[in-house]
Amino acid sequence: MQQFATRLVERRFQSLSVGFLSTCAALGIGVWGNLLGASPALSAERLTTYVGPLQLSISVDALETYAQTGQASGNLRLFLGFLDADSQAQLRRLLQHEMKADVALVSRVLNIPMAEQVLQSIGKTLQTDSGLNGFRAVRSALILSAANHPDGWTWIDWMRQYPTPDIRIDLSSLMALLQDLKTVVLYQDAAAQVVMDVSNQEAAADPEFAYDQLPDLSQPGPYAFRREQLTFDIQATRTTLDGFSGRYTMRVDVYIPENAPAPAPLVIYTHGWGGRLSDGMVDGEHLASYGFAVAVPEHIGTTDTYRSLFLAGGLGDLTSPTEYVSRQQDIIFLLDELEKLDATDPQWQGRIDVQRVGIIGQSLGAMTVLGAAGASFDPAKLVPRCAEGLTQINPSFLLQCHARFLPPTLYDFTDPRIRAGIAQYPMGATLYGQSGVGNVQIPMLILAGTRDILAPSVYEQIPMFAWMDAPDQYLGLMVPGTHFSTSPPQNEELVPARIRGPAWAIGRSYIRNLSVAFFKIYLSDRPESSEYLPYLTASFGQVLTQRAAAFSSDENRLYLIKSLSPAQLAAAYGGQIPGGVRPLASRSSPVAASRSVLDDLDATGVLRIGIRSEVAPLGYVNPQSEWTGFCFDMARQLADYITTTESRSVALVVLPSNADNRFDLVRTGSVHLECGPNPIHTTVNGIVFSEPFYATGNFGLVPNESLECSFYGLALPDGDRPWRSLVNRYLRSEPARLQRREYARNFDTDNLFNLETCFR
Repeated sequence: MQQFATRLVERRFQSLSVGFLSTCAALGIGVWGNLLGASPALSAERLTTYVGPLQLSISVDALETYAQTGQASGNLRLFLGFLDADSQAQLRRLLQHEMKADVALVSRVLNIPMAEQVLQSIGKTLQTDSGLNGFRAVRSALILSAANHPDGWTWIDWMRQYPTPDIRIDLSSLMALLQDLKTVVLYQDAAAQVVMDVSNQEAAADPEFAYDQLPDLSQPGPYAFRREQLTFDIQATRTTLDGFSGRYTMRVDVYIPENAPAPAPLVIYTHGWGGRLSDGMVDGEHLASYGFAVAVPEHIGTTDTYRSLFLAGGLGDLTSPTEYVSRQQDIIFLLDELEKLDATDPQWQGRIDVQRVGIIGQSLGAMTVLGAAGASFDPAKLVPRCAEGLTQINPSFLLQCHARFLPPTLYDFTDPRIRAGIAQYPMGATLYGQSGVGNVQIPMLILAGTRDILAPSVYEQIPMFAWMDAPDQYLGLMVPGTHFSTSPPQNEELVPARIRGPAWAIGRSYIRNLSVAFFKIYLSDRPESSEYLPYLTASFGQVLTQRAAAFSSDENRLYLIKSLSPAQLAAAYGGQIPGGVRPLASRSSPVAASRSVLDDLDATGVLRIGIRSEVAPLGYVNPQSEWTGFCFDMARQLADYITTTESRSVALVVLPSNADNRFDLVRTGSVHLECGPNPIHTTVNGIVFSEPFYATGNFGLVPNESLECSFYGLALPDGDRPWRSLVNRYLRSEPARLQRREYARNFDTDNLFNLETCFR
């Protein structure tokens, strides 16, 4: 078979493949399914493929004998003749490799939608004997292997659980897959090489300086600190352990420096999926020792408790699609609550500067960092991309595609209080895309590893860095770093040894140095902050690599760069992009309206809002012939919000709209927004919608679930990002949330029921 896809795509690909499969099993992202509980009536007797009119088969018995004794017979001997000795040894080890997993866990994880996507992709290659997609057969064989071999099972055991006599291998699909995998390895190497080359070029151009004499910022700083625990009652809709709730409790650990200049700049640490408050302890204590206040919020929809409940069968999926919104709102709500503490609590007044905020996170937390930094996304754009299925060896792609189930509007969580961000191994190339990442307009530092198999740098961090056009931006590539190279030490035992990568102490020394310097530069208002600039150079990256060699025998080199263009990446790829990587276009500015609503507000001082009169309770004429409704209260509150929060004094003018002219009024600028029962669509020319503020639907009696879900948003002019961002900030504000809650007694109850059924 073409030298078994060029010696199993060489030794490095074999290591990558085994590591990828092990990670999927360990983290529950891989392929699992329905519990069948008994052996199949049939079991596979042979692997079969077709080369033109010829049928080639290898018996499972022959494979088992080869695994046990090394002796080959029949077609297996012919097949092995295409392999060299090293590849033969790898194949035998693969057949002998024993796996162990709880059958209930296997069954649960295989049933989630993300797992079915993987199974469908695998089933294109591993088919039933009749040539049908084999995803159900693959799934049942995995479950039965775990059920019948609780002490451990091999791929031979899996074959014997396959429910058809033949495991039919579609050779064209297999060869395409193996070629794609080989190509990805080559492109990963090419992408890493161009980063290393650019880093060496930047180091050669760095100013003359004694970089090796710079103090080691991985050591504790001069300030003592203490940890305080806060609890906030958030009045907002969110996924909790009990489902959707109209309010939730946010727990926050805050690390406060003592005897440091006050108010202290604030850094927010946002944890990843399955995270804990303690995950932020290492970074929190270290940054606090250098004079930063650090807040670590608990994202209750992605905690270790949520993960445990999912693995125990108490939850139906890894996470809710609404987490892509809720995690971003957690950051905004946290800042709002800290501002209130500063204004009302004498113990907190003057201690934290909530207008100078940085944010740092890893993995899913790093995706949250990008969103807080200004990266925007539209679920409608995900639909065609995700419909292609798993076209890249990238587990994070499946997680990002989960956001396609959100209402189709543009989500933008830019907050002017956040001034700088550090994203460690972020995923988001599919979710945000080039245009969304291009909206990041604050200084950013991205960390990546060349052996990251959960969010591979060739698909995620490197192209996103090339797409970015931030005021200052840095990419730190660790060779051969993994997804866990900077993780807190208490998490080390949670990660399988085969995918941990080099000693984590190396990566932690890197992030400690870089994070202190980065936030000192971009959050400080003191002149001496410029003394930290040499830390963010390619030359100092080389120094950090040399220092790591002094305390660890492992190798994990750091290459720092400040710029990388899509054209440089394309040149490294030979002008072609690997199949799973999206095209790298040249940088371009986002499309913007020629004149923003904010310019009009500044010029006229008048806020114009369209409201209908026949759609109770949003806008209607009451028995006293008064034009009233929810939209009137919202309009008055928005005008107050703009005046008090945005420092723009505006007067409100309400204009009548109807079902026929509502969008024309917005398109022509007659009104700045229209409030009514506007289902969020992507096909209304010249119109974008705010984030949804209400969910409704048509319901059947049996079962009592939503048959058709509609999410209402405010109609806004397309292309006016500053205005849309302001309106969305208002909708997330506490006054807006309370107004929605108080307007009608059943508002939240109905809304929560609709959300629960619409996202089920």
